[in-house]
Amino acid sequence: MSDQPIHIIGRVIAPPEVRIAIEPGTLRSIPVLRLKLNVEGQDKPVHVEQEFCFADAQGAEAAARRYATGSLLKIDVDMQQLQLTFRQVQHIHFLERPASTASELQHG
Repeated sequence: MSDQPIHIIGRVIAPPEVRIAIEPGTLRSIPVLRLKLNVEGQDKPVHVEQEFCFADAQGAEAAARRYATGSLLKIDVDMQQLQLTFRQVQHIHFLERPASTASELQHG
């Protein structure tokens, strides 16, 4: 997998939000900037998030004010941070099932 960042260009289509997330490992609350973008060639909006340091809610709020609806942005993200979520699938098919799970379903 490449360590080169991916570049996404999109227009902000909703007011930016600052949400609170739990930092893995420390379990501290951290502010997260969340943007909803319209990216050319995509039917659905793209959601991007940027975590801020613990206790830097002011920085996250300032960023939210800076990226107003209608702004055209270039987003850089490392490939390792890319996450794809399918929000509504039609069906999920088994291609393979662990033997222990199959046995439990037959005898459970």
